[in-house]
Amino acid sequence: MPPVQNDHVNRLDDVINGEFKMLHVSQVISASDSVFREMYKELNVDNIEIIKQCHLNKRSVSKEKLAEWLETVCYILDSFTVPLLKNAVSTIDRYAERIDELQKEKIDDQKTIIQLKDEVVMKRSDELNEVKSTVQAEMKSYSSIMKKSCPSTLTRKTIEAAVKSVCDQEDRSKNLIIYGIEENSGEVLQDRVEKVLEEIDEKPVVKDCVRVGVKRSGDTR
Repeated sequence: MPPVQNDHVNRLDDVINGEFKMLHVSQVISASDSVFREMYKELNVDNIEIIKQCHLNKRSVSKEKLAEWLETVCYILDSFTVPLLKNAVSTIDRYAERIDELQKEKIDDQKTIIQLKDEVVMKRSDELNEVKSTVQAEMKSYSSIMKKSCPSTLTRKTIEAAVKSVCDQEDRSKNLIIYGIEENSGEVLQDRVEKVLEEIDEKPVVKDCVRVGVKRSGDTR
């Protein structure tokens, strides 16, 4: 169909092709409204729904005007509206295919995540079983050594003596002996010791201080 030239179709681009665009929709609506508004005015009606054959057969409307309207509407329909609808359908189909692909990818990703979770659980279970086996083996070995190295019978007094010996050694390991501190009458020994330790940038928790040996005149301990 040869291009139509009038004020109505001047609102349209020459060709609609490629991707569906809302700009083309607006142009088609604008051109169609322009034709209909002219028809309303010439036919003296309010909207397109009430235009009947009787309105188009009015003597006040020339055949040339009817032919112009028909030509313009057919041109808009054939050259713009139909291609626009085809582009819309094609675009919708492409989006639908892409949505299907994304949904499939999502399902595959979810399967991968579930598989990885299962592998992590299995790995942790294997590690726990390995640790359990190691602990059991070590306990058996320790038990065997204890049976060989310890007397067959342990009395309560023997156990208490062993525990007390260990505690005494632990307590003595934390003792500190300081030599050569001058003693002044009336001073608090713990305060004096803490000051000495602060001078060498040491601040341990001092629980108790006692003098070692008997105090003698002119002798510092």
